[in-house]
Amino acid sequence: MVFSSNLFLFAFLPFFLLFYFLVPVRFRNPSLFLVSTLFYFWGSGPAVLWLLACVVLNYYGGLWISASSERRASVILAVVVALDLALLLYFKYFNFFSNQASVLLGWFDISWQTGWQVALPLGISFFTFKAISYVVEIYRQVEKPAQKILDFGAYLTLFPQLIAGPIARYSEISRELEQRSPNLALSYRGLHRFALGLGKKVLMANTLGRVADRTFAMGAGELTTPLAWLGMLCYSFQIYYDFSGYSDMAIGIGNFLGFHFPENFNQPYRSRNLAEFWRRWHLTLSNWFRDFLFIPLEYKMARWWQLSAPSSGRWRRFWARKWNGGRGAAWRTLANLLVVFSLCGLWHGAAWSFVIWGAFHGFCLAVELVLKKRLKWQASGVAGTLFTFLLVSLGWVFFRSENLAAALFYLKALFGFQPPVKGFQFFPFRYYLENDVLFYLVCAGFFAWLPTEKFQQREFWKRPAGVALAGAVSLILIVFSAVVISSSGFNPFIYFRF
Repeated sequence: MVFSSNLFLFAFLPFFLLFYFLVPVRFRNPSLFLVSTLFYFWGSGPAVLWLLACVVLNYYGGLWISASSERRASVILAVVVALDLALLLYFKYFNFFSNQASVLLGWFDISWQTGWQVALPLGISFFTFKAISYVVEIYRQVEKPAQKILDFGAYLTLFPQLIAGPIARYSEISRELEQRSPNLALSYRGLHRFALGLGKKVLMANTLGRVADRTFAMGAGELTTPLAWLGMLCYSFQIYYDFSGYSDMAIGIGNFLGFHFPENFNQPYRSRNLAEFWRRWHLTLSNWFRDFLFIPLEYKMARWWQLSAPSSGRWRRFWARKWNGGRGAAWRTLANLLVVFSLCGLWHGAAWSFVIWGAFHGFCLAVELVLKKRLKWQASGVAGTLFTFLLVSLGWVFFRSENLAAALFYLKALFGFQPPVKGFQFFPFRYYLENDVLFYLVCAGFFAWLPTEKFQQREFWKRPAGVALAGAVSLILIVFSAVVISSSGFNPFIYFRF
Protein backbone atom coordinates (compact mmCIF):
# COMPACT_ATOMS: atom_id res chain seq x y z
CA MET A 1 0.00 0.00 0.00
CA VAL A 2 1.58 3.27 -1.11
CA PHE A 3 0.84 6.69 0.34
CA SER A 4 -0.06 8.04 -3.10
CA SER A 5 -3.11 5.81 -3.54
CA ASN A 6 -6.79 6.44 -2.92
CA LEU A 7 -6.91 3.33 -0.73
CA PHE A 8 -4.38 4.87 1.66
CA LEU A 9 -5.69 8.44 1.42
CA PHE A 10 -9.39 7.78 1.92
CA ALA A 11 -9.51 4.44 3.75
CA PHE A 12 -6.40 3.41 5.66
CA LEU A 13 -5.18 6.78 6.94
CA PRO A 14 -8.48 8.26 8.19
CA PHE A 15 -9.60 5.00 9.86
CA PHE A 16 -6.17 4.55 11.44
CA LEU A 17 -6.14 8.11 12.84
CA LEU A 18 -9.66 7.63 14.22
CA PHE A 19 -8.60 4.37 15.88
CA TYR A 20 -5.33 5.87 17.13
CA PHE A 21 -6.96 8.81 18.91
CA LEU A 22 -9.78 6.74 20.37
CA VAL A 23 -7.54 4.23 22.17
CA PRO A 24 -6.23 5.23 25.63
CA VAL A 25 -2.84 6.94 25.66
CA ARG A 26 -1.09 3.97 27.30
CA PHE A 27 -2.16 1.73 24.41
CA ARG A 28 -1.01 4.02 21.60
CA ASN A 29 2.42 2.43 21.15
CA PRO A 30 1.00 -1.12 21.08
CA SER A 31 -1.69 -0.01 18.63
CA LEU A 32 0.94 1.71 16.48
CA PHE A 33 3.04 -1.47 16.51
CA LEU A 34 0.02 -3.58 15.55
CA VAL A 35 -1.11 -1.32 12.71
CA SER A 36 2.44 -0.91 11.37
CA THR A 37 2.89 -4.68 11.34
CA LEU A 38 -0.38 -5.12 9.45
CA PHE A 39 0.66 -2.34 7.04
CA TYR A 40 3.91 -4.18 6.30
CA PHE A 41 2.10 -7.51 5.98
CA TRP A 42 -0.19 -5.94 3.37
CA GLY A 43 2.80 -5.25 1.11
CA SER A 44 5.22 -8.06 1.99
CA GLY A 45 3.13 -10.94 3.28
CA PRO A 46 5.17 -13.62 5.11
CA ALA A 47 8.27 -11.39 5.05
CA VAL A 48 6.76 -9.67 8.08
CA LEU A 49 8.21 -12.54 10.13
CA TRP A 50 11.72 -11.27 9.37
CA LEU A 51 10.72 -7.80 10.53
CA LEU A 52 9.39 -9.24 13.79
CA ALA A 53 12.56 -11.31 14.21
CA CYS A 54 14.57 -8.10 13.79
CA VAL A 55 12.46 -6.48 16.54
CA VAL A 56 13.08 -9.34 18.97
CA LEU A 57 16.81 -9.63 18.18
CA ASN A 58 17.64 -5.96 18.60
CA TYR A 59 15.35 -5.35 21.59
CA TYR A 60 16.94 -8.08 23.69
CA GLY A 61 20.35 -7.32 22.23
CA GLY A 62 20.03 -3.73 23.47
CA LEU A 63 19.05 -4.89 26.95
CA TRP A 64 21.99 -7.33 27.16
CA ILE A 65 24.44 -4.70 25.92
CA SER A 66 23.23 -2.19 28.50
CA ALA A 67 23.48 -4.70 31.37
CA SER A 68 26.93 -6.09 30.44
CA SER A 69 30.51 -5.08 31.04
CA GLU A 70 32.34 -3.22 28.29
CA ARG A 71 34.19 -6.27 27.00
CA ARG A 72 31.14 -8.51 27.00
CA ALA A 73 28.95 -5.76 25.53
CA SER A 74 31.32 -5.42 22.57
CA VAL A 75 30.92 -9.13 21.83
CA ILE A 76 27.13 -8.92 22.06
CA LEU A 77 27.11 -5.85 19.80
CA ALA A 78 29.26 -7.64 17.22
CA VAL A 79 26.92 -10.65 17.22
CA VAL A 80 23.72 -8.57 16.93
CA VAL A 81 25.10 -6.34 14.16
CA ALA A 82 26.44 -9.41 12.33
CA LEU A 83 23.00 -11.04 12.43
CA ASP A 84 21.35 -7.83 11.23
CA LEU A 85 23.79 -7.58 8.34
CA ALA A 86 23.44 -11.29 7.57
CA LEU A 87 19.70 -10.77 7.15
CA LEU A 88 20.32 -7.83 4.82
CA LEU A 89 23.06 -9.58 2.85
CA TYR A 90 21.01 -12.72 2.29
CA PHE A 91 17.84 -11.07 1.08
CA LYS A 92 19.36 -8.18 -0.84
CA TYR A 93 22.60 -9.57 -2.22
CA PHE A 94 22.25 -13.36 -2.50
CA ASN A 95 21.01 -13.21 -6.10
CA PHE A 96 23.72 -10.70 -7.05
CA PHE A 97 26.64 -12.61 -5.60
CA SER A 98 25.24 -15.89 -6.90
CA ASN A 99 25.13 -14.48 -10.44
CA GLN A 100 28.64 -13.05 -10.10
CA ALA A 101 29.96 -16.40 -8.85
CA SER A 102 28.32 -18.15 -11.79
CA VAL A 103 29.98 -15.73 -14.24
CA LEU A 104 33.36 -16.10 -12.53
CA LEU A 105 33.24 -19.89 -12.56
CA GLY A 106 32.16 -19.77 -16.20
CA TRP A 107 35.56 -18.34 -17.08
CA PHE A 108 37.01 -21.67 -15.95
CA ASP A 109 34.35 -23.69 -17.83
CA ILE A 110 32.62 -24.60 -14.59
CA SER A 111 28.82 -24.56 -14.69
CA TRP A 112 27.18 -23.61 -11.40
CA GLN A 113 23.66 -22.50 -10.58
CA THR A 114 22.01 -22.17 -7.16
CA GLY A 115 18.57 -23.13 -8.43
CA TRP A 116 16.61 -20.54 -6.48
CA GLN A 117 16.05 -16.80 -6.30
CA VAL A 118 15.51 -14.79 -3.11
CA ALA A 119 12.66 -12.25 -3.01
CA LEU A 120 13.60 -8.87 -1.52
CA PRO A 121 11.35 -7.78 1.40
CA LEU A 122 10.15 -4.18 1.26
CA GLY A 123 12.19 -1.63 3.19
CA ILE A 124 14.74 -4.11 4.56
CA SER A 125 17.61 -1.66 3.99
CA PHE A 126 15.86 1.00 6.06
CA PHE A 127 14.69 -0.99 9.07
CA THR A 128 18.02 -2.88 9.23
CA PHE A 129 19.94 0.40 9.47
CA LYS A 130 17.51 1.66 12.12
CA ALA A 131 18.09 -1.50 14.14
CA ILE A 132 21.89 -1.23 13.88
CA SER A 133 21.86 2.43 14.91
CA TYR A 134 19.76 1.47 17.96
CA VAL A 135 22.15 -1.15 19.36
CA VAL A 136 25.23 0.97 18.56
CA GLU A 137 23.73 3.95 20.39
CA ILE A 138 23.01 1.73 23.38
CA TYR A 139 26.61 0.52 23.27
CA ARG A 140 27.95 4.08 23.00
CA GLN A 141 25.67 5.03 25.93
CA VAL A 142 24.03 7.72 23.83
CA GLU A 143 20.61 6.36 24.83
CA LYS A 144 19.16 3.91 27.30
CA PRO A 145 17.45 0.81 25.90
CA ALA A 146 13.69 0.62 25.52
CA GLN A 147 12.10 -1.02 28.54
CA LYS A 148 9.11 -2.45 26.70
CA ILE A 149 9.34 -4.54 23.56
CA LEU A 150 6.12 -2.99 22.24
CA ASP A 151 7.69 0.49 22.52
CA PHE A 152 10.76 -0.65 20.62
CA GLY A 153 8.55 -2.50 18.13
CA ALA A 154 6.60 0.71 17.54
CA TYR A 155 9.90 2.52 16.84
CA LEU A 156 11.31 -0.05 14.43
CA THR A 157 8.07 -0.68 12.53
CA LEU A 158 6.67 2.87 12.38
CA PHE A 159 4.71 2.58 9.14
CA PRO A 160 5.27 6.20 7.93
CA GLN A 161 9.03 5.58 7.65
CA LEU A 162 9.21 1.79 7.54
CA ILE A 163 9.45 1.31 3.77
CA ALA A 164 11.63 4.24 2.64
CA GLY A 165 12.77 6.33 5.61
CA PRO A 166 13.69 8.80 6.96
CA ILE A 167 16.07 6.64 9.03
CA ALA A 168 15.15 8.11 12.41
CA ARG A 169 17.43 7.03 15.24
CA TYR A 170 15.99 5.88 18.52
CA SER A 171 17.66 8.76 20.37
CA GLU A 172 15.84 11.25 18.13
CA ILE A 173 12.34 10.07 19.01
CA SER A 174 12.76 8.11 22.25
CA ARG A 175 11.21 10.87 24.38
CA GLU A 176 8.21 11.07 22.10
CA LEU A 177 7.82 7.30 22.17
CA GLU A 178 7.45 7.56 25.94
CA GLN A 179 5.27 10.65 25.96
CA ARG A 180 3.95 12.71 23.08
CA SER A 181 1.19 15.25 22.81
CA PRO A 182 -0.55 15.42 19.43
CA ASN A 183 -2.35 18.74 19.07
CA LEU A 184 -4.29 20.69 16.49
CA ALA A 185 -1.39 22.98 15.51
CA LEU A 186 0.98 20.05 14.96
CA SER A 187 -1.68 18.13 13.02
CA TYR A 188 -2.36 21.16 10.83
CA ARG A 189 1.34 21.44 10.06
CA GLY A 190 1.38 17.71 9.35
CA LEU A 191 -1.52 18.07 6.91
CA HIS A 192 0.31 20.80 5.03
CA ARG A 193 3.53 18.78 4.90
CA PHE A 194 1.68 15.67 3.76
CA ALA A 195 -0.10 17.59 1.00
CA LEU A 196 3.17 19.07 -0.28
CA GLY A 197 4.73 15.61 -0.40
CA LEU A 198 1.71 14.17 -2.19
CA GLY A 199 1.85 16.94 -4.78
CA LYS A 200 5.58 16.41 -5.31
CA LYS A 201 5.06 12.73 -5.96
CA VAL A 202 1.84 12.62 -7.96
CA LEU A 203 2.09 15.82 -9.97
CA MET A 204 5.79 16.41 -10.50
CA ALA A 205 7.63 13.10 -10.08
CA ASN A 206 5.11 10.94 -11.92
CA THR A 207 4.79 13.35 -14.85
CA LEU A 208 8.54 13.77 -15.33
CA GLY A 209 9.07 10.05 -14.74
CA ARG A 210 6.96 9.34 -17.80
CA VAL A 211 9.59 10.96 -20.02
CA ALA A 212 12.51 9.45 -18.09
CA ASP A 213 11.08 5.95 -18.49
CA ARG A 214 10.66 6.40 -22.23
CA THR A 215 14.14 7.78 -22.90
CA PHE A 216 16.01 5.29 -20.70
CA ALA A 217 14.17 2.45 -22.49
CA MET A 218 15.28 3.59 -25.94
CA GLY A 219 17.85 1.62 -27.88
CA ALA A 220 20.36 2.35 -30.60
CA GLY A 221 18.88 4.29 -33.47
CA GLU A 222 16.20 5.86 -31.27
CA LEU A 223 17.98 7.87 -28.57
CA THR A 224 19.20 11.20 -29.87
CA THR A 225 21.44 13.55 -27.89
CA PRO A 226 18.65 16.11 -27.16
CA LEU A 227 16.36 13.31 -25.96
CA ALA A 228 19.12 11.90 -23.77
CA TRP A 229 19.60 15.27 -22.05
CA LEU A 230 15.84 15.68 -21.63
CA GLY A 231 15.54 12.22 -20.07
CA MET A 232 18.47 12.81 -17.70
CA LEU A 233 17.05 16.15 -16.60
CA CYS A 234 13.59 14.68 -16.05
CA TYR A 235 15.00 11.79 -14.01
CA SER A 236 17.12 14.13 -11.88
CA PHE A 237 14.00 15.99 -10.84
CA GLN A 238 11.87 12.84 -10.70
CA ILE A 239 14.04 11.09 -8.12
CA TYR A 240 14.32 14.24 -6.01
CA TYR A 241 10.60 15.00 -5.92
CA ASP A 242 9.68 11.32 -5.60
CA PHE A 243 11.91 10.66 -2.60
CA SER A 244 11.57 14.05 -0.92
CA GLY A 245 7.82 13.77 -1.47
CA TYR A 246 7.76 10.45 0.39
CA SER A 247 9.84 11.97 3.19
CA ASP A 248 7.47 14.95 3.45
CA MET A 249 4.48 12.61 3.65
CA ALA A 250 6.18 10.49 6.32
CA ILE A 251 7.06 13.57 8.38
CA GLY A 252 3.51 14.86 7.97
CA ILE A 253 1.96 11.59 9.18
CA GLY A 254 4.45 11.63 12.07
CA ASN A 255 3.16 15.09 13.03
CA PHE A 256 -0.38 13.70 13.16
CA LEU A 257 0.86 11.07 15.64
CA GLY A 258 2.82 13.56 17.75
CA PHE A 259 6.30 12.77 16.38
CA HIS A 260 8.97 15.09 15.00
CA PHE A 261 10.88 12.98 12.49
CA PRO A 262 14.26 14.28 11.27
CA GLU A 263 14.42 16.17 8.00
CA ASN A 264 15.69 14.19 5.04
CA PHE A 265 16.16 16.85 2.34
CA ASN A 266 17.22 20.48 2.30
CA GLN A 267 17.00 21.59 -1.35
CA PRO A 268 20.07 19.59 -2.44
CA TYR A 269 20.15 20.98 -5.98
CA ARG A 270 21.07 24.39 -4.59
CA SER A 271 24.41 22.94 -3.45
CA ARG A 272 27.57 24.64 -4.70
CA ASN A 273 29.71 21.49 -4.45
CA LEU A 274 29.25 17.76 -3.87
CA ALA A 275 30.21 17.94 -0.20
CA GLU A 276 27.34 20.37 0.34
CA PHE A 277 25.06 18.19 -1.78
CA TRP A 278 25.56 15.26 0.61
CA ARG A 279 24.79 17.57 3.53
CA ARG A 280 21.44 18.27 1.88
CA TRP A 281 20.49 14.98 0.16
CA HIS A 282 19.05 11.99 2.09
CA LEU A 283 20.37 13.47 5.33
CA THR A 284 19.51 10.54 7.57
CA LEU A 285 21.39 8.06 5.37
CA SER A 286 24.35 10.41 4.90
CA ASN A 287 24.58 10.91 8.66
CA TRP A 288 24.31 7.16 9.25
CA PHE A 289 27.25 6.37 6.99
CA ARG A 290 29.21 9.27 8.48
CA ASP A 291 28.69 8.32 12.12
CA PHE A 292 28.76 4.52 11.88
CA LEU A 293 31.25 3.91 9.08
CA PHE A 294 33.32 6.89 7.93
CA ILE A 295 34.35 8.19 11.38
CA PRO A 296 35.29 4.70 12.65
CA LEU A 297 37.42 4.21 9.53
CA GLU A 298 39.08 7.57 10.10
CA TYR A 299 39.91 6.64 13.68
CA LYS A 300 41.02 3.20 12.49
CA MET A 301 38.31 1.58 14.64
CA ALA A 302 40.05 2.67 17.88
CA ARG A 303 37.48 3.20 20.68
CA TRP A 304 35.01 4.29 18.01
CA TRP A 305 31.98 3.84 20.26
CA GLN A 306 33.03 6.87 22.34
CA LEU A 307 33.26 9.27 19.39
CA SER A 308 30.99 12.27 19.18
CA ALA A 309 29.27 13.56 16.09
CA PRO A 310 31.47 15.25 13.44
CA SER A 311 30.18 18.67 14.53
CA SER A 312 32.04 18.35 17.84
CA GLY A 313 35.29 20.15 18.55
CA ARG A 314 37.07 16.83 18.97
CA TRP A 315 36.23 15.72 15.47
CA ARG A 316 37.27 19.07 13.94
CA ARG A 317 40.61 18.96 15.73
CA PHE A 318 41.19 15.39 14.59
CA TRP A 319 40.27 16.25 11.00
CA ALA A 320 42.56 19.30 10.92
CA ARG A 321 45.45 17.36 12.46
CA LYS A 322 45.01 14.52 9.99
CA TRP A 323 45.15 16.78 6.95
CA ASN A 324 47.90 19.05 8.24
CA GLY A 325 50.01 16.30 9.78
CA GLY A 326 51.11 14.34 6.74
CA ARG A 327 50.29 13.15 3.24
CA GLY A 328 49.71 9.56 4.34
CA ALA A 329 46.82 10.46 6.62
CA ALA A 330 45.21 12.47 3.83
CA TRP A 331 45.40 9.57 1.39
CA ARG A 332 43.74 7.28 3.93
CA THR A 333 40.86 9.75 4.13
CA LEU A 334 40.48 9.75 0.34
CA ALA A 335 40.47 5.95 0.32
CA ASN A 336 37.87 5.91 3.10
CA LEU A 337 35.64 8.25 1.08
CA LEU A 338 35.83 5.90 -1.88
CA VAL A 339 35.07 2.85 0.29
CA VAL A 340 32.16 4.48 2.12
CA PHE A 341 30.47 5.79 -1.01
CA SER A 342 30.98 2.53 -2.89
CA LEU A 343 29.21 0.76 -0.02
CA CYS A 344 26.55 3.47 -0.09
CA GLY A 345 25.98 2.67 -3.76
CA LEU A 346 25.81 -1.05 -3.01
CA TRP A 347 23.29 -0.30 -0.23
CA HIS A 348 21.03 1.26 -2.84
CA GLY A 349 21.01 -1.80 -5.07
CA ALA A 350 22.71 -5.11 -5.83
CA ALA A 351 24.19 -4.16 -9.20
CA TRP A 352 27.50 -2.87 -10.50
CA SER A 353 25.79 0.27 -11.78
CA PHE A 354 24.98 1.26 -8.19
CA VAL A 355 28.54 0.55 -7.07
CA ILE A 356 29.88 2.74 -9.90
CA TRP A 357 27.41 5.47 -8.93
CA GLY A 358 28.67 5.43 -5.34
CA ALA A 359 32.34 5.24 -6.39
CA PHE A 360 31.77 8.16 -8.79
CA HIS A 361 30.53 10.33 -5.91
CA GLY A 362 33.34 9.14 -3.65
CA PHE A 363 35.97 9.97 -6.27
CA CYS A 364 34.51 13.43 -6.96
CA LEU A 365 34.35 14.16 -3.21
CA ALA A 366 37.98 13.09 -2.86
CA VAL A 367 39.00 15.46 -5.66
CA GLU A 368 37.02 18.27 -4.03
CA LEU A 369 38.68 17.59 -0.70
CA VAL A 370 42.18 17.70 -2.21
CA LEU A 371 41.41 20.97 -4.00
CA LYS A 372 40.04 22.48 -0.79
CA LYS A 373 42.73 21.29 1.61
CA ARG A 374 45.83 21.48 -0.60
CA LEU A 375 45.01 24.28 -3.05
CA LYS A 376 42.55 26.25 -0.86
CA TRP A 377 39.95 26.28 -3.64
CA GLN A 378 36.32 25.24 -3.59
CA ALA A 379 33.51 25.61 -6.11
CA SER A 380 31.03 28.37 -5.24
CA GLY A 381 28.42 30.67 -6.67
CA VAL A 382 26.06 30.03 -9.56
CA ALA A 383 28.76 28.27 -11.58
CA GLY A 384 29.41 25.87 -8.71
CA THR A 385 25.70 25.13 -8.37
CA LEU A 386 25.27 24.40 -12.07
CA PHE A 387 28.42 22.26 -12.23
CA THR A 388 27.36 20.30 -9.14
CA PHE A 389 23.92 19.70 -10.63
CA LEU A 390 25.56 18.45 -13.82
CA LEU A 391 27.81 16.03 -11.90
CA VAL A 392 24.90 14.73 -9.85
CA SER A 393 22.75 14.31 -12.96
CA LEU A 394 25.49 12.36 -14.73
CA GLY A 395 25.69 10.12 -11.68
CA TRP A 396 21.95 9.51 -11.85
CA VAL A 397 22.48 7.88 -15.26
CA PHE A 398 24.24 4.96 -13.53
CA PHE A 399 21.57 4.96 -10.83
CA ARG A 400 18.66 4.77 -13.27
CA SER A 401 20.07 2.43 -15.92
CA GLU A 402 19.23 -1.26 -15.78
CA ASN A 403 22.89 -2.27 -15.94
CA LEU A 404 26.36 -0.91 -16.57
CA ALA A 405 26.19 -1.44 -20.33
CA ALA A 406 22.94 0.54 -20.55
CA ALA A 407 24.49 3.37 -18.51
CA LEU A 408 27.51 3.59 -20.82
CA PHE A 409 25.22 3.55 -23.86
CA TYR A 410 23.22 6.45 -22.40
CA LEU A 411 26.34 8.46 -21.56
CA LYS A 412 27.58 8.05 -25.14
CA ALA A 413 24.24 9.37 -26.41
CA LEU A 414 24.49 12.35 -24.04
CA PHE A 415 27.76 13.48 -25.55
CA GLY A 416 27.00 12.56 -29.15
CA PHE A 417 29.20 9.47 -29.44
CA GLN A 418 26.36 7.31 -30.73
CA PRO A 419 25.82 7.03 -34.49
CA PRO A 420 23.34 9.67 -35.68
CA VAL A 421 19.73 8.61 -36.05
CA LYS A 422 19.01 8.23 -39.75
CA GLY A 423 15.75 8.26 -41.57
CA PHE A 424 12.36 9.67 -40.68
CA GLN A 425 11.66 10.14 -36.95
CA PHE A 426 8.04 9.29 -36.29
CA PHE A 427 8.13 10.90 -32.83
CA PRO A 428 10.06 14.21 -32.81
CA PHE A 429 11.60 15.83 -29.72
CA ARG A 430 8.49 17.95 -29.09
CA TYR A 431 6.41 14.78 -28.85
CA TYR A 432 8.18 13.87 -25.61
CA LEU A 433 8.26 17.42 -24.27
CA GLU A 434 4.49 17.66 -23.86
CA ASN A 435 2.86 20.76 -22.42
CA ASP A 436 2.32 19.25 -18.97
CA VAL A 437 5.89 17.92 -18.93
CA LEU A 438 7.26 21.35 -19.85
CA PHE A 439 5.12 23.01 -17.18
CA TYR A 440 6.20 20.66 -14.39
CA LEU A 441 9.81 20.74 -15.57
CA VAL A 442 9.84 24.53 -15.15
CA CYS A 443 8.09 24.22 -11.77
CA ALA A 444 10.58 21.54 -10.68
CA GLY A 445 13.55 23.77 -11.45
CA PHE A 446 11.92 26.81 -9.86
CA PHE A 447 11.12 25.11 -6.55
CA ALA A 448 14.40 23.18 -6.49
CA TRP A 449 16.46 26.38 -6.59
CA LEU A 450 14.05 28.80 -4.87
CA PRO A 451 15.43 29.86 -1.42
CA THR A 452 12.29 28.73 0.42
CA GLU A 453 13.71 29.34 3.91
CA LYS A 454 13.37 33.11 3.35
CA PHE A 455 9.64 32.67 2.71
CA GLN A 456 9.14 30.26 5.61
CA GLN A 457 10.71 32.72 8.05
CA ARG A 458 8.32 35.52 7.21
CA GLU A 459 5.78 36.52 9.80
CA PHE A 460 2.99 36.28 7.24
CA TRP A 461 2.83 32.49 7.58
CA LYS A 462 2.17 32.82 11.32
CA ARG A 463 -0.78 35.14 10.81
CA PRO A 464 -4.36 33.89 10.28
CA ALA A 465 -4.24 34.82 6.58
CA GLY A 466 -1.04 32.85 6.06
CA VAL A 467 -2.37 29.84 7.96
CA ALA A 468 -5.58 29.91 5.93
CA LEU A 469 -3.65 30.19 2.65
CA ALA A 470 -1.46 27.21 3.57
CA GLY A 471 -4.59 25.21 4.40
CA ALA A 472 -6.23 26.13 1.09
CA VAL A 473 -3.12 25.14 -0.88
CA SER A 474 -2.98 21.84 1.01
CA LEU A 475 -6.62 21.07 0.24
CA ILE A 476 -6.17 21.89 -3.46
CA LEU A 477 -3.08 19.68 -3.69
CA ILE A 478 -4.83 16.73 -2.03
CA VAL A 479 -7.96 16.99 -4.19
CA PHE A 480 -6.04 17.51 -7.45
CA SER A 481 -3.62 14.70 -6.61
CA ALA A 482 -6.52 12.36 -5.81
CA VAL A 483 -8.08 13.12 -9.21
CA VAL A 484 -4.76 12.38 -10.95
CA ILE A 485 -4.32 9.16 -8.95
CA SER A 486 -7.81 8.01 -9.95
CA SER A 487 -6.99 8.45 -13.64
CA SER A 488 -3.59 6.77 -13.49
CA GLY A 489 -2.33 3.35 -12.56
CA PHE A 490 -0.06 2.00 -9.86
CA ASN A 491 2.68 4.52 -8.98
CA PRO A 492 5.13 3.14 -6.40
CA PHE A 493 7.91 5.28 -4.95
CA ILE A 494 11.38 4.81 -6.45
CA TYR A 495 12.99 3.99 -3.11
CA PHE A 496 10.54 1.17 -2.37
CA ARG A 497 12.90 -1.19 -4.22
CA PHE A 498 15.76 -0.40 -1.85
